[in-house]
Amino acid sequence: MNNFPELSSYIKISSSQGDSREQIEASLKGKGWSSEEINQAFEQVSAGAVMRLTVPVPAKPRDRKGQLVTTVAVLGSLLLGLGIILMIASNWQDIGRWTKVVLIFSILMSVYGAGYFMEYKRGYPRIGRALIFLGTLMLGAAIVLIQQIFNIMTESGSTLLWWAFLILPIVYGLELKSSLALATVLVFIWQFLRTNTGMDLFDVLDFNFRMQSVNYWYLLIVGAILVPLTYRIKATRVQPLNLVGLGIWLLIACSLWAGGRGRVNLLGYDYERAIPSLLAAVALLYGVALFSLGRMHQLWDRWKSMESGYTVLGFFSVFFTSFLLSFQEIGDEFFTGKYSAFEAVTWQSGIALVLLVSISLVSMWRYRETETTREQYLGGNVAVLSLMALASAIIFFPSDIYVIFFNVLVFVESLGMIWLGHEAKRGEYINLGLSLFLLMILVKYFQWGYELFDRSLFFIGGGLVLMAVSYFGERQRRRLIGQIK
Repeated sequence: MNNFPELSSYIKISSSQGDSREQIEASLKGKGWSSEEINQAFEQVSAGAVMRLTVPVPAKPRDRKGQLVTTVAVLGSLLLGLGIILMIASNWQDIGRWTKVVLIFSILMSVYGAGYFMEYKRGYPRIGRALIFLGTLMLGAAIVLIQQIFNIMTESGSTLLWWAFLILPIVYGLELKSSLALATVLVFIWQFLRTNTGMDLFDVLDFNFRMQSVNYWYLLIVGAILVPLTYRIKATRVQPLNLVGLGIWLLIACSLWAGGRGRVNLLGYDYERAIPSLLAAVALLYGVALFSLGRMHQLWDRWKSMESGYTVLGFFSVFFTSFLLSFQEIGDEFFTGKYSAFEAVTWQSGIALVLLVSISLVSMWRYRETETTREQYLGGNVAVLSLMALASAIIFFPSDIYVIFFNVLVFVESLGMIWLGHEAKRGEYINLGLSLFLLMILVKYFQWGYELFDRSLFFIGGGLVLMAVSYFGERQRRRLIGQIK
């Protein structure tokens, strides 16, 4: 523990501020520290061996050697699985039906057993988890082979869903985050295969979706199974996958509600142009709801580690929508001065909009003002209410002037993320906001400068802008990071 004095220092200052041991342990475990290391640090604090004090929760230093071992173990397990599959495939025709079944289950049990033995009996968790993950990959192949052996005819989407469901008990018992990520991706793909009859992914802006119905089962599976399981094992890197999937599901569902079942043909083709502006408002409100929920996670020490995924994805949902709509060509596709998004709202999409607004308002109210969060609270409320007002304006009052609003908004949003990182003492937020701010300067220069300037002046100015942006950006980043440290 002498290598990590910050850990003991943090425990000492947190205890002096009235935090309980359970709260301190929850914060430290969210940063990667083990129970054994935390207990040793508490013993150091009790013995009075702490000389230096730090306020932020220290992150555990990365184990570079451990990462190399994990990489090698994963590659080795994949090669092992590939060799086994090729060996069986070369002799597949000569093996009897039930012999094939026994062989499949024997290989699966052997891989899982070897992984469990290496992690829990021999004390090699990286190798053990790599083998168990190999077993989850082979499980999908086993399902397909069983279907072929017994001539079971099913849709490809059903195979993916069964694969995901069979993975989940393993995730629950062994708390495997990589396997949970695989199950999340499988369920996400399944929602398209179940309802798709040939959707053209390159025709999204015209919204020529050929999906026949909204897959409500996906919403139920994510909300009732995947998200609670993510919180149970604190899979901070898996939760963003669920949030991205829910956002895409919501956009597809709104487009189907607005344009499905002959509604567009009944009202006339012109009303179809109101659907894109509805989806723009939904994307903005979804980002606002995620951002608000993320800030609310600061109220509970147990869930603080889950906050960053909500905050960053909420920001990206708003920023990416604003960025796209800041271009005149794309803005013309999304907005029209004659028809408003209100014309495309159905009762289903209306309920979705009300829920997003309600989630944001409740989260803002729950994230109460305290002495340490006063400025974050007030600034967050101003940002959330402003974006809600913009989304409402898009729905009820369409206008070409929105392109100007979004050109200003992309810069304001990036500055807001820098401000939040400074107030919350989160260096990654500062880096994100500053990077996007400087990127917008470059994008807008090349967008407008190419049309306004002579070609030689354009390239000369571009070179000067690049050098100035790199110098200014690095200087400001160092200054802000130094302040929060």
